Amino acid sequence: MGKALKVWWDFNDFISTSQIGGLGLWERTYAGAGAAIYPYSGTNLRPGILVFDTGTTNTGYAVLSVGGQYYPADFLFGAGTYTIESDIYISALSTATETYTIKFGFGDVYSGADFVDGAYFLYSDAGGGSPTPNWYKCTASNSTRTKTDTTIAAVAAAWTRLKIVVNADGTSVEYFINDVSAGVVTTNIPTGSGRVTGANLGIIKSAGTTAATIRSDWAWLHIDLTTSR
Repeated sequence: MGKALKVWWDFNDFISTSQIGGLGLWERTYAGAGAAIYPYSGTNLRPGILVFDTGTTNTGYAVLSVGGQYYPADFLFGAGTYTIESDIYISALSTATETYTIKFGFGDVYSGADFVDGAYFLYSDAGGGSPTPNWYKCTASNSTRTKTDTTIAAVAAAWTRLKIVVNADGTSVEYFINDVSAGVVTTNIPTGSGRVTGANLGIIKSAGTTAATIRSDWAWLHIDLTTSR
């Protein structure tokens, strides 16, 4: 009894998170002058908040990932339902001169690079390849990607809830924004030998020297395997 052999979950409210550690299975990775991930004062409705700061380097980034730099890939889709969810806050939107990308979801690269394998949300001034302020729903399998505009705009100075659910056999991924479905992707979902992925939330700068920041109030991971181990 007590062994989570079929259903596993991890919830981190980022309460009493120190500058150095205290994030459980999540690890910080950042690069660039002044780049960091650090605690922010909680509010009466949101105890425990993290700030992701790119710093002033024009390619700076701040990424939180399961496993971090050395073990960023733990999950292989296709034998259970995988869910990831978080509330994030964008301080200021990306622009043509101060450009950054946000990625959230399942992904296997801890740094600023795009995922080799994953299922994730993406936002930037350039979106998925065209100038749009919208969230994109994305999948990647062995660096072959699907990026589809949700037509839902990213919003600054407000909390946004992002959720991704990969179905049990790894044939579809549904995306939710503020608890409303933003659509399903059925192509380039990473399954099969070698297509392991992880969990990831990060902001990556690509132009400009003004620090870009986002916040996260909490992160939730849930796995419901098809059969017990």
